[in-house]
Amino acid sequence: ASFPHHAWGNSDSETGCCAFASGGRYLWATVPTFTPEQPLLADDAVWLIDVATRALLDTRRLNVAGAGCHPVHHPDGDTLGLSIGEGQDGSPIRWVRPARDHDGQPGSSVRIDLRFAPGDDRVLMDVHPAGHEYLTTPHGSGSWELIRHRFADDAAIEKLAAPTEFSEEDRWDLYAGYLTEDLILASTSDGESERHLLVERQPMRLVAAVDYPFDEQAGAFNSPRRGRWLTVGAEGDLHCWVLPGAAAG
Repeated sequence: ASFPHHAWGNSDSETGCCAFASGGRYLWATVPTFTPEQPLLADDAVWLIDVATRALLDTRRLNVAGAGCHPVHHPDGDTLGLSIGEGQDGSPIRWVRPARDHDGQPGSSVRIDLRFAPGDDRVLMDVHPAGHEYLTTPHGSGSWELIRHRFADDAAIEKLAAPTEFSEEDRWDLYAGYLTEDLILASTSDGESERHLLVERQPMRLVAAVDYPFDEQAGAFNSPRRGRWLTVGAEGDLHCWVLPGAAAG
């Protein structure tokens, strides 16, 4: 299936994202839109596509011109978080989910339920496995803390400044996630080196720094969950790390 849309205004600096819904029924995609009145002013939209029928069910404007987009699934199986980077203009967060008109009665249509998270300079990194909160990191200005937010209304639950035990210049980097229900894995950087830190979720406090073997360099990591996470080594090898005491499987 092919779904034509407007060309990106600048292919080198503007991109969207797409993700299947957890159940596989829908495909989400962000695309650029332009108007005849303002042909050079982009306003990205999110599309909801039915996978089985390949039909575009609904589209909503996001009020952004994204230089990049990162989708984050909510454990409810329906909601998707969109962390949208606009370069120097900020990093807004949008929440989308499919919703049926007419209480889901036969013949009712599916529309997009869209929610704008307040603020425009936080990076959405992960949603707690229980779904009641999510985690954001700094984008480049404003609040430099690692922040837990309540999912229901996006309000900040707790904030943690970057620890200075290892370097006075340490700042939270982009990467963070819920390693377990009670433990966060997050990265810091002082401009020269990076560290991966274990942070207690509630109350937020530093537990320890990850001590990697064989000179493994801390950098980007992915998929923190159930006591495991992934990194890419200096030679391009994919490494899976396991928290001591994490259940096998």
